[in-house]
Amino acid sequence: MSSLQAKKNFQTQEVDIQPGDMIYMSSDGYADQFGYADAKKYKSGNVKKLLVTLWNLPVNDQRDRLKKEILDWKGDLQQVDDIMFLGTRSLNVRFLLFYATPHCLSLSY
Repeated sequence: MSSLQAKKNFQTQEVDIQPGDMIYMSSDGYADQFGYADAKKYKSGNVKKLLVTLWNLPVNDQRDRLKKEILDWKGDLQQVDDIMFLGTRSLNVRFLLFYATPHCLSLSY
C-alpha cells in the first residue's frame, strides 16, 4: 500500500475560543521560507512565537509585521513557495469549522 493509500487517523481537537482571540490559518510557505543570514528555514516554531507577540495588535498591524518579518528573513533570497495567512478575531459568533481529507468532508458549527 502506498503512503497515499494509507489510512490516516484524525482526532477531534476542541479549543476554547474566547471573544477577542485570534484564529489563524496559513500555508506552509511562511515556515518553509529560507533566510538570508544562514539559508535555514523560518520553521513553524518561529511562526508560533511571532504570532504570540502580535495576536493582540490591530489586524492591519499584524499584517504589516508578518510581511516585514518574512521580507527581513528572506533578504535577497527568492521566495520558495506561496505564502498565505488568514486571521480573524473571534467575537460572540459561532464558527464554521471545515476540514477535508481524501475520504472525508466535515462541516461543523
